[in-house]
Amino acid sequence: MLSLENNPIDDSAADVIKSAFIINSSIENLNLSHCAMTQTGLLTILSALEYVSCLQYINLQSNNFTKEVAEKMLNVIQMNNKLKKIDLSHCDVPQSYLIAYINLTLSDPSHIQGIDFSYNDCNIVSEDYGSLENYYLANNIPLTYLNLSHCKLSDVKTNGILCSLWCSSVRSLTYLSLSTCTIISERSLMYAISNNRNLEYLDLSDCKLQQKDIIVIAECLRTTRVIQYLLLSCNIIDDISAKKLAETLSSYLSLKQLSLSNCKLQENGMLQIIGALQCTTSLQHLDLSHNVVSDGAAIYIAIALSCNTSLECLNEQLCFV
Repeated sequence: MLSLENNPIDDSAADVIKSAFIINSSIENLNLSHCAMTQTGLLTILSALEYVSCLQYINLQSNNFTKEVAEKMLNVIQMNNKLKKIDLSHCDVPQSYLIAYINLTLSDPSHIQGIDFSYNDCNIVSEDYGSLENYYLANNIPLTYLNLSHCKLSDVKTNGILCSLWCSSVRSLTYLSLSTCTIISERSLMYAISNNRNLEYLDLSDCKLQQKDIIVIAECLRTTRVIQYLLLSCNIIDDISAKKLAETLSSYLSLKQLSLSNCKLQENGMLQIIGALQCTTSLQHLDLSHNVVSDGAAIYIAIALSCNTSLECLNEQLCFV
């Protein structure tokens, strides 16, 4: 494993790294995230990775991709058929190349387990590469990790991804993040969650979810009961959907994080959710910020959570207590 995360790599250092790769081609895990590399440096390192046949994990997060760099990355993906996880989040990858990466990683899906293309703009359907969801539908994908948050996906494309996650044979997801993606079909959402019963991390923050969507999520999560991280911030949760969510959460004894910030929760709904969390002794992070809370509700929250010794962070900032 080679990790140089958060260390600036200039062009001369990139030459040294390339030489090391050529000498030692057995590197399996490479983390060069936040390294502020120039185009020349990235091209140098990516050309060296063509010699690394055992590469399983590559993280180039927050390095800016030009068209030339994106083209070289295509070659790396093509030549490394043992890749299990790719992280190109925050890389400003050109749209057509991002879809091309998805094409390559999913066209021979026997080894790909994790894809993180978050904070890139992939809201296109390319005639050359096809649409994202078609690759899920066409292949048997052993994905366990899928992060497409903040990808500017349209509501139609988001729905296509959700459909693919229940129409295809994807059943192994443990991590799913579609934060800021607009969800228009609760039916697609229902099947996508219920068909992946090993989900431990679910982030649907700021997805414009409303009452019927939250109720669907609550019902689906009753069948899994392995969720440890549930992020639903910046959606609308009224008293009715809060009650359904509370009923589900009451049986979640392994929940570690619950984020319900800015959900327009009213006092009755919040009290029901807090009441359900009294038995959840594993909770470490609870975010209720930007919801209206009265003095009486605040006292109830403090008492209800007092028995939870694992709680590390309780965020009620700007709740107008």
